[in-house]
Amino acid sequence: MERRTGQAATGHQRLSQRDMEIVRAIHMFDELDPKVVDRLVEHATVESADSDRLLFSAGDPADRFYIVLTGRVRLFALTAQGKQTTISFIEAGFSFAEGAIFGMRFLPVNAEVCAGTRLAQIPRDPFVSQLMSEPDLTFKMLAALARWQSRLIDAVTELKTRSPSQRFAAVLLSLTDRVSGPADVPLPISKSALANRIGIAPESLSRVFVRMQGLGVTVEGSTIRISDVTMLREHCLQAGDAA
Repeated sequence: MERRTGQAATGHQRLSQRDMEIVRAIHMFDELDPKVVDRLVEHATVESADSDRLLFSAGDPADRFYIVLTGRVRLFALTAQGKQTTISFIEAGFSFAEGAIFGMRFLPVNAEVCAGTRLAQIPRDPFVSQLMSEPDLTFKMLAALARWQSRLIDAVTELKTRSPSQRFAAVLLSLTDRVSGPADVPLPISKSALANRIGIAPESLSRVFVRMQGLGVTVEGSTIRISDVTMLREHCLQAGDAA
């Protein structure tokens, strides 16, 4: 798998106006004026991936952080036996590796960029220098991050109370804008990655698929067919079941 070289493969491409709108909207910058955000990320560049490739490895220097503009990034760890364990998928509109801002010297996990992904990469040193010149910004950012962490904790707590089929249903609902009736949803990740995402072993996924058939959900290759989005949403809201 190709490794990053420290710069975008397409050169030092600057962020477009649309890119900047995505950057200004991330949770870290909730309390900041857009003009302030523009100053903070003045040295940001865009990195594009034409194919799946390794962005960084655990132990690499934490000298920048990233914002997903389009596409998806997979964060994963390696066991002592070399087996990959997916930690999370970072979708468009979210940041990762923010520990670089707060003094983390080395990255703790690995990151793989999915094909077609575009990232804003923000180098640490100029970003931190700008923060130091305006101390109030640091407190505003920390407050925004604290609120975001609180929401994540609530989400994780809720997730643990859901059954695997309810977690799968939640993933499907997040992939469609339909509020009722039938929907066809393309599955953007592999089935093994889906199993990781809903917190089950890959070999248990077939059991979840069988459970979903009773809810009008069928799997056809990389397409998920939903007969009734309303029924699926109601299943998510029920008390956890066994599957």
